[in-house]
Amino acid sequence: MPTGALDDRGRLHVAWYDSSGPTGQLFYAHSLTNDLQGAWSTPTVVDGDACPGNGWYPSETFTPEGERRLREYIGIATTGNRSIIAWTHAPEAPSRVRIAYVDD
Repeated sequence: MPTGALDDRGRLHVAWYDSSGPTGQLFYAHSLTNDLQGAWSTPTVVDGDACPGNGWYPSETFTPEGERRLREYIGIATTGNRSIIAWTHAPEAPSRVRIAYVDD
């Protein structure tokens, strides 16, 4: 469930959930040039407690311990040197939308 957007210089900005650690996190990074196979920025943690961890992946048949769940929305937009990221985060019902920005 990643998302991406190109800025006016042709750089790709991406945000994604990573549930490989004990706590799932939301990350952001961007390409440093418009050559998408070139260098990338160091990933930045946007939300250090965004989703369940330990390899968790959302499905209709699995509810993680404590009723944590990850909704299927993540969005990103760019303006100038700013990337605006929106995502849902639900440590408990109901889900809440969070918004943050990262300046590069």
